[in-house]
Amino acid sequence: MAAAEASAGRILSRAGVDAKWQHCPKPPHRAWKQTGCTGQGDLETNLTVRVLPEHMARKIARRSREVGLSIWTRDGIFPTDAYVFFDRVVSLSDGDRTTLPALLGAAMAHEVGHLLLGTDSHSEVGIMRAAWGREEVKQTLWGLLIFTPRQAEQMCANVGRRVAGK
Repeated sequence: MAAAEASAGRILSRAGVDAKWQHCPKPPHRAWKQTGCTGQGDLETNLTVRVLPEHMARKIARRSREVGLSIWTRDGIFPTDAYVFFDRVVSLSDGDRTTLPALLGAAMAHEVGHLLLGTDSHSEVGIMRAAWGREEVKQTLWGLLIFTPRQAEQMCANVGRRVAGK
């Protein structure tokens, strides 16, 4: 997990977004929100990325090939919650454990991208591409699956809005 966090951190850093990871204990049964694990800062800038096993992914994923999901909120409320489906990332890596941390980190960064870019944030190229295949796996391993300059600019502006509470 530490290697995946480092990979996600590098991708986000290249976009101008500083990520600090905090491990939280498993929440009580049927509870989605953590208690006592919000870290420092405002809720608008504390994002939660949960890595889930397949039995949990099946309950919330819209499509069987999805490797993650971001939870949207009503208008005016910044989204803060995302999920990455571990077993699906493993499948994407073809079981190659050496590629897993980079792919898991890219999936985490992709979901953070959704939280910071807003709705309809998939793109034709880069890390925000909706469906990943062999080419995206290669780009991840080479450190080339990143946010576009426009996405990076928008993410930084949106982080500023979150900090300002607007």
